Amino acid sequence: MEEIVLKYLGFIEAIKTALLQLHWDADSLSQHKLCDDITDHVKSFQDAVSEIYQGINSNFKLGELKKNVDDYQVKSLDGTITDVLSKTKEFYDKLDGVDYVGIKSECETFIGQMQRDLYLVKFTLKNNETSEKVLTKESIEKKLMIDRLKKKLNENMTVKLNGVTFTMPKSTLKESIDSAIENVLNDVQDSDEGEVSEYDFYDILENCGWSYSAWSEFSKGVRFVVSPDSKNACTFDELLNKVKERFGEDKVSAGTAQNKYAPELKYNTIIILD
Repeated sequence: MEEIVLKYLGFIEAIKTALLQLHWDADSLSQHKLCDDITDHVKSFQDAVSEIYQGINSNFKLGELKKNVDDYQVKSLDGTITDVLSKTKEFYDKLDGVDYVGIKSECETFIGQMQRDLYLVKFTLKNNETSEKVLTKESIEKKLMIDRLKKKLNENMTVKLNGVTFTMPKSTLKESIDSAIENVLNDVQDSDEGEVSEYDFYDILENCGWSYSAWSEFSKGVRFVVSPDSKNACTFDELLNKVKERFGEDKVSAGTAQNKYAPELKYNTIIILD
């Protein structure tokens, strides 16, 4: 049995390295965070299996785990979780005898967690393929501002953004529209810090211990899906009040998001109106 357990633990060790590579290679903030969460689940499970087995039998010899580490080829995040599920089910079937019911119980819990993680990964990948793309804070700020500027630019090239008016005479404009927008963005970022802007919302989230997992823009404003990001996070009501204080009571509303494939999973949302 020791050979079976060590071989499986070696596979899990290789998976931890694969998840680290996927964490570095993530193309969205949500996937970046998911890799961290999944790695924590894998580490905790690996510790539990190792400790329970050694509680039943003798300790592993030093260096034994390293000998059993697989040369795992990283595919994708969802592909890696699928491999973990397959290997764990194989390992589970090899656990015979009443002594190993504890490890089997840990396996059952772990399989359930991996299935849930796989759902979240697929959900995130699907979001990334639609309009609710998860971007970095800087990318979202830039996209929101550029989208709005493009809508407001007209022949006299006058733009009013967050209470600040910018005028770019068309007759003297030599750059393309996109270049002009980049220039305006630089001016906006250097303007009075007292102005209320989209990126104030991200500062409030960070200070309150919350983060966003998705966003979408519509004709009247922007909708964010938010969730607590730390044990010290404030309540959703407290977060909502701080956002209202900054943007105005009539500019902010709350709601919930629900996935049609898993109705039991609900998320808090905040809508900020233009």
